[in-house]
Amino acid sequence: MPTYDRPMGTAPVAVGARVRVSSSAGGGFGFIAEDFGELPDGTVKLDRTTLIRPRRYAVALDNGALIFLDRADFTTDTDE
Repeated sequence: MPTYDRPMGTAPVAVGARVRVSSSAGGGFGFIAEDFGELPDGTVKLDRTTLIRPRRYAVALDNGALIFLDRADFTTDTDE
């Protein structure tokens, strides 16, 4: 059995890497389209009533959708 030196979903990734998105984040397969780098903690105010938390990665899914995720929301081949 392999041993892991880091938790799943924490291996370094690069733009273009194939990923599997967790079911809690919508599920599916795709690739990393953009890495926005380290982001500050906190929320961003969109309007008077809407706050969102920024996400580090843009992932283009195989079904054509573009979603924004954190590293814990997907796995890569290097995670296994």
